[in-house]
Amino acid sequence: MSNIFIQIIFLFLLFFMPELTKSGCKPSKDSEVITTPNINVTGTTYDASSSSSSYPNLEERIICSCGQAFYEWEEVKIGETELIKNKIKIFHGATGQIFHAYSQQTNKCLIIKEIFLEMEDYQKRARQEWMANNELNILLYFKRRNLNERIVEIIDFGNLYEDRGKCFVMEQGNETLFRYMNDVRVRFSTINISPNGTNKRIYREKKKFGRIILQIMLEVAKAIHEFHKYAIHLDIKSTNFICFRKENKRCFVKLIDFNSSVLLNGQNEVEAYSYGAHKYKSYEIRGREDMDIDQTFMVTTKSDIMSFGLMFYYFFHFEIEFNDLNISASYNIIDQNLINFHQSITKSSNYLDRVIKACIHYEPTERPSAWAIINFIENKCHVFASEEREEYEIICEELEN
Repeated sequence: MSNIFIQIIFLFLLFFMPELTKSGCKPSKDSEVITTPNINVTGTTYDASSSSSSYPNLEERIICSCGQAFYEWEEVKIGETELIKNKIKIFHGATGQIFHAYSQQTNKCLIIKEIFLEMEDYQKRARQEWMANNELNILLYFKRRNLNERIVEIIDFGNLYEDRGKCFVMEQGNETLFRYMNDVRVRFSTINISPNGTNKRIYREKKKFGRIILQIMLEVAKAIHEFHKYAIHLDIKSTNFICFRKENKRCFVKLIDFNSSVLLNGQNEVEAYSYGAHKYKSYEIRGREDMDIDQTFMVTTKSDIMSFGLMFYYFFHFEIEFNDLNISASYNIIDQNLINFHQSITKSSNYLDRVIKACIHYEPTERPSAWAIINFIENKCHVFASEEREEYEIICEELEN
């Protein structure tokens, strides 16, 4: 009789109170850990290609601190940092991949960036390894000096299994600046298709839209300004900035991706490789199809300033599908459009276009600094040095930093 009674009690618990039978621990208020597998990855190396795909099991999921569910996951240790890694990739490209990770110790969500190294082509591998180590050195330079207000912070680092590459653990933002800007553009515009088949974007609530764009431009300029105190980035584009959403839902910008960057070490001009995207390169560091990819250039911070201008120009005026197989032809198309734009913008034009015009000046010395751009947007000055001015007008470049 007693055995039958015990079985009835067990069946009652199984069907009506499953949370008591499926988990031996109580979920915390910040994170939900339903089951914990054996640690299958330890040390500073792990196999990035070993993850397997399976149908999601709702009973074996983890809810991270930002509310996302990890259905396929593993525990990893990179350097001294223990993490739960979501096997579902955030991003996957030819040279690497990015994963969402969660630290139970700190109850924070982080990013794991894996950088692949070529296993057969020695010259290509040497270049990739140099770029990975260069990025790590830049990240550590800013971290050790506590300079991460506008520069993404590295938490830890290690090597991939069998020396296949590098991996960095970094702080996580909400989204890339590219995605944020695109969302703003979609929210304030519609596409008008003409009878001849051409598309034209029509903006509405232009004043409000303009204020938001200037705020984004200001955020980007502040990140570049902080970086330029110590280094040149050499790959400025909207995908290399991360938005951190603040309480007012505005995008607080941090700079990422430093594999092409170079430290200034107190100099105004330094020698550097030009590995960044062709589409955003300034005039003075553009390459040709027949040029050695490992050739160096003398660069200043003004190369980044032109890339900054191109970033906003492409996004709001003219988007080109850059053909890496015909670099010269692509540059010719870009340059003709830039010349037309440069000639059409005057002091009576809007702030956004005046900033772009100043930044894409052919002569690097005529381009403003990031500090001058900040002052212009914040109405602390009237004109850039490359613009005509009245006697009473304050030149932005002349304001002290």
